Amino acid sequence: MQISTTFRHMEASPAVREYAEERLDKIRKYFSRELLAAHATFSVERNHNHTAEFALTLPNGIVLQARETTEDMYSSVDLAAARIERQVRSKS
Repeated sequence: MQISTTFRHMEASPAVREYAEERLDKIRKYFSRELLAAHATFSVERNHNHTAEFALTLPNGIVLQARETTEDMYSSVDLAAARIERQVRSKS
């Protein structure tokens, strides 16, 4: 799955990008076809909150979105990916 990424108020991190791709790749098992589009946005706020946002466009045109904020970017990615996976399971 090809994911476009945006980093706000932080340096672009290949490690975070790869980690998010690994987490979102687990969602592919729910589909017989490739997802149309995936976009991830990572940001850090002034009070050191790390936010991960995902937007996935499914083959049937439905767009799923998830946003999570924690004190650690990897935790935010995990929680947002889990939320997307719950949405995918409820749609399929």
